[in-house]
Amino acid sequence: MTGGSVLSLTAQTDHESTSVTAELDRRGPLAVVASMTGVGCFMAFFFGATLANNLVPGFEPAGALLGVAGVLAVARSYWRSSTRTARDRLSRVTESVSRFLTRPGNVTAGGERAAPTGAESDPASNA
Repeated sequence: MTGGSVLSLTAQTDHESTSVTAELDRRGPLAVVASMTGVGCFMAFFFGATLANNLVPGFEPAGALLGVAGVLAVARSYWRSSTRTARDRLSRVTESVSRFLTRPGNVTAGGERAAPTGAESDPASNA
């Protein structure tokens, strides 16, 4: 696991080569970030409306929307940063496996040298 994400490595060999697939499942961290963002938006909505009413009566909706927008911007920034970090870690793992498989002396089940084909996927990148 990397920061709450589940890393899955799959290696498959055939008579010609070895292929390695790395997959990073970030649904757990997404659920945590989404729930915390929801709580933060709820609190910012009421605090922003109350604060705007105290400062300039009649601007409660604007204060509420600004509070929610601020929370959403912070959450998006955090998610983007953590996704970038997770992708960097996934790349390092894939490179490490690739280097291991291409070292002299590493052979496939058929007795041939391993030739990796690295494929990466991040299901949460589309979220």
